[in-house]
Amino acid sequence: MAAGVKPIADAEQAFRDLYDAFLAEMTAVCAYAVKHWEQQLKLATQETRSAAKANLAMWQQYPAGPAAEPKFIEVVRHHWLVCDGLNRERPKAGRIAPHHVLLGWLIDAVGTHHPVVQVLACMPYWPIGMDAEGGWV
Repeated sequence: MAAGVKPIADAEQAFRDLYDAFLAEMTAVCAYAVKHWEQQLKLATQETRSAAKANLAMWQQYPAGPAAEPKFIEVVRHHWLVCDGLNRERPKAGRIAPHHVLLGWLIDAVGTHHPVVQVLACMPYWPIGMDAEGGWV
């Protein structure tokens, strides 16, 4: 368990349901993103006639690798904002930070070698920002 992360077993059902939906959607979209990435890498390898050059070119063009897939980004962003909405409905003591739900619980459940964690780790940033009032957008 990562330090400061409320265990999923101690969380309200709404947060557990959110995590379950996130894991299911991320598993599907991750498989799609990785498959698409591998197809593009294969095409690039055929064009350059070098796997090493193709790999380098792909990572230079898409530094987030498979995590650059718009559907992948959309799932992360959607679930982050749903978690924020749940938090806004609760007193401070009942809130759970979105990154704990989306990453902390994921790592606790599946480890760091799971494909979803591996692709999430490619993201150079989380596709979320804050407005002037400190709200997630």
